[in-house]
Amino acid sequence: MQWIDTHVHLFSDKIGDNTGIPNLKSTGGLNTPAVYYEQLEGNMPHGVVVVDFSKAQTSDHVINSLDELKNMNIYAAGIIKGNMSDERTLAWLKRDDIKGIRLYALAGVPDISGDAYKEAFSYMEQSNKHVLVFGSAENLIALINQIPEGIKVLVDHLGLPCIDKEDEAFAGLLKLAKKRGNVYFKGPGYRTSLDIDKVSPVIKQIVSEVGFNRLILGASDAPFAGPVMEKDPKYAGKSYCDLMDYKKVLEFITELAHDTGEPNIVLYENAKELYGF
Repeated sequence: MQWIDTHVHLFSDKIGDNTGIPNLKSTGGLNTPAVYYEQLEGNMPHGVVVVDFSKAQTSDHVINSLDELKNMNIYAAGIIKGNMSDERTLAWLKRDDIKGIRLYALAGVPDISGDAYKEAFSYMEQSNKHVLVFGSAENLIALINQIPEGIKVLVDHLGLPCIDKEDEAFAGLLKLAKKRGNVYFKGPGYRTSLDIDKVSPVIKQIVSEVGFNRLILGASDAPFAGPVMEKDPKYAGKSYCDLMDYKKVLEFITELAHDTGEPNIVLYENAKELYGF
């Protein structure tokens, strides 16, 4: 299949910010670019998007991974942490292979009102870069409303919708996305549920509100870090690294994409256009 991995966390042995970085369970070591391609076992994506890992101290791991991927002659792009207190952020944003910043809204809504953010957003709007947002739907609504409307927004992990009950906040996020017109929803989807039959209705909601051209499902989210968020006793105490690997995640996103009826669009075409691969 043609696909683009729009969300992977890669790390380098050459830098000193790896404290707290999870190892890939199958190898017991860092998920480096070389390890990543070895683990894919021939299921190579057309391009790779290296995303800032929330627990990393800085985005050095993104920059170093991009440089390594370039030396491997692999199409690659990066999303760095939206940390305006790091003076390198604006400089990194001016790299052609950096496509945007990642903002976090899990614990609350970040303050993006300062002059440094205004400068960054002005540059991003002029250069067609985007903001990747991660958090609960309620917090994401408040955060997206602060981002200039000329900037594309990508919603991580489908917006973390609740599948156990009617999710009014997620419905509100979809309405905002439809009104704004430049909000994308990005998978892979298994953080919503490891059961595709439970994820499919969410995908149908997204497509109904914003269309196929705003849905991106090609994403591995390796090295599969963090506890399983699904409220099911069989997953109690489990981490995603206990349940997912590259083979399983490719099977998951492929089946989910085929369930939409437009697998090539949601695994490849939308990402190819967005990232310029």
